[in-house]
Amino acid sequence: KLYLDRLLLIGQRMRRNKLFQQHNQLLAGSSEEHTGQLTDLQSLRGVLNQPRIVMGCITKAEDGRRFVLEDASGSVPLDLSEAVTTAGFFTENCVVVAEGELCHDGAFHVRALGFPPAEARSELPMASQRLNFFGG
Repeated sequence: KLYLDRLLLIGQRMRRNKLFQQHNQLLAGSSEEHTGQLTDLQSLRGVLNQPRIVMGCITKAEDGRRFVLEDASGSVPLDLSEAVTTAGFFTENCVVVAEGELCHDGAFHVRALGFPPAEARSELPMASQRLNFFGG
């Protein structure tokens, strides 16, 4: 439950980030800087060889030989053989953002792997007004 709560909070933060907000062509002031849309892992099924950006938690597969990416909707095996990583230390159970595509072998072939972007401190008070960090 703790990891799921952490993943959901980071997911909410990511969706507030301007890099991952959906571009609305009907709004006059909408930005043209849109770079990507987050896709949940369940939505990858049936969409082969299409570049996608996903967020999830890296864990070991049950066989202990492969890594998988998990989110609240499911999991998918990872192929990290050609991944370019950002600076940082990647461990099991860390939350990452991955860009790549689901291939015919059923694995998500990662091209780029990094950590979710940080949220500016000035934006946090507005976003955290409705959050209860202490439970209950």
